[in-house]
Amino acid sequence: MKPTSDRTIMPARTFFSLMVPFLICQILLISPAARGDYAREVLKDSPVAWWRFRDSACTDGAAAKDETGRHPGVYHGKTTVEGGVAGIGGRAAKFDGRTAYVEVPNHKDFALNTLSIECWFRSTQVWTKPNWPASATLISKATNGAGSSDWVLLGGSAEGQNGVAMSRPGPTKGSDYPLASPPGLNDGKWHHLVWTRSAGGENRLYIDGTLTSGGRDSGGAISNGRPIQIGGDPFLKGKYFDGRLGEVAIYKTTLDKSRIVAHLKAAGMQPRKFPTPRVQPRMPASPKQPPISPAAGETSGGWKKFEGNPVMGGKYGTCFDISVLREGDTYRMWLSWRPKKSVALVESKDGIHWSEPPKIVLGPRKETGWEDDINRPVVVKRRDGYHMWYTGQAKGRSRIGYATSPDGVTWKRMSDKPVLSPAKPWEKVAVMCPHVLWDANAKQFRMWYSGGEQLEPNAIGHATSPDGVTWTKNKANPVFVPDPKIAWEKHKVTACQVEKRDGWHVMFYIGFRDEEHAQIGMARSRDGITNWQRHRANPIVRPGKNKWDHDACYKPYAIFDGKKWLLWYNGRRGGLEQIGVVLHEGEDLGFD
Repeated sequence: MKPTSDRTIMPARTFFSLMVPFLICQILLISPAARGDYAREVLKDSPVAWWRFRDSACTDGAAAKDETGRHPGVYHGKTTVEGGVAGIGGRAAKFDGRTAYVEVPNHKDFALNTLSIECWFRSTQVWTKPNWPASATLISKATNGAGSSDWVLLGGSAEGQNGVAMSRPGPTKGSDYPLASPPGLNDGKWHHLVWTRSAGGENRLYIDGTLTSGGRDSGGAISNGRPIQIGGDPFLKGKYFDGRLGEVAIYKTTLDKSRIVAHLKAAGMQPRKFPTPRVQPRMPASPKQPPISPAAGETSGGWKKFEGNPVMGGKYGTCFDISVLREGDTYRMWLSWRPKKSVALVESKDGIHWSEPPKIVLGPRKETGWEDDINRPVVVKRRDGYHMWYTGQAKGRSRIGYATSPDGVTWKRMSDKPVLSPAKPWEKVAVMCPHVLWDANAKQFRMWYSGGEQLEPNAIGHATSPDGVTWTKNKANPVFVPDPKIAWEKHKVTACQVEKRDGWHVMFYIGFRDEEHAQIGMARSRDGITNWQRHRANPIVRPGKNKWDHDACYKPYAIFDGKKWLLWYNGRRGGLEQIGVVLHEGEDLGFD
């Protein structure tokens, strides 16, 4: 049949071969995120400099354009320009991990002690080296030596976990102050990194729109006369970055979370929900709540810190929330080992010098759905062996499990399910930090536990059990709550230990003045439930300014050895927690 029109009909294959490239171009042209949204969001925050690596040439000696027009850099070594973040539609510099980097000459615009550094990175480079200089330099303005007025962003390892991004300012006459992200960021995917730091020393590290760690350094100057180096720094012992870096920007303000998320969303991405953080994101206090003055003293009530603190942690990463038994002439400590997500055992003859390395005795079990991370144990010894209650954490919730052992080393879980879970309104999403005593007269276990929020619970409850598995919560829970009239503990009270002494239940506990600053206090009650009397010398243990426990003192555990009390606690500075000890001569704790 003759066509009704004399126009030739185009074959389908030819039509699609012509249209597909056209449609792709149209999509790119009309995509606001790809062509405009991200740039608009960045410019709203007035960057001091912004390198997008869209240069036509990137050979050795070629210029790396700064979008503000003020601070061009210079390419060095073997660098190529390749595809950047898809949602931005831009480009990125590909560094070879051996000789390639971009150097930007120093300028007065970079004399910043309040600043934000932003970049996108993508790498599969092996990041296993800890601390400075780590495995790779992302962005650097480093000098030589700790506390020498500088800053650097690195890829490496922290607390035994690899593939972390780290910020590391070194304030003048202070100490280098590292913060670390969760691990596994060298996974070949694009990640958004923002580090902010105020002149007062408040640091925050955001990954993919989520705050992953924060803290306060000593507050000195971090500016210097060094150039800014991106992707590698020969000054850092040849630690070059192997991968892509894009959209590197410097701001003279601290970007808040809303602005960081706005940048992320303009790139077509949403904030990432990390699992239970390797390093909890404990934030610094606001400027209206400065760290405790050293003039207030670090202890009271007859307690004194051991001068050789900390006694456990350091090279093993964060060690925290412990339980201790004294058996004959040996102290046995079951500690929470954050890098291993496990409970580990160490032993000591004096309570100060501990066996190394820690021995893992109870590890995580992801198959149960509630034990991705195991921590915060308490161990009770009876004639029938050892009994442990511990905290299992997964999916933003905490529960308590139960295990037994003939020797304190080999443990058997008594149930695949938790023996205590959050169910009451005050318990919110978490029950954790159990402390248990065996009441021989009543023939039952008594547990004091913390309930509330996942990061730091809010108050302390009480429960009883005939067998360690089936628990009955006290109807009056919580039995110990923060006192709003007492500044140092008005925010939260948690993570207690209870000891029977001379007809009293003596409680050692953590008090929080805000989410990030904690100290240790004592209280007592006749029945362990009602009419608690706080010690007049509270708080008995306080942070030490610019020391290993600068930010907080957590989770006490005390034993009387016949002559003196030893109280172990975990102190935090920045993202690292370690275990120290305070001593009290004589048995009388001074309540009367």
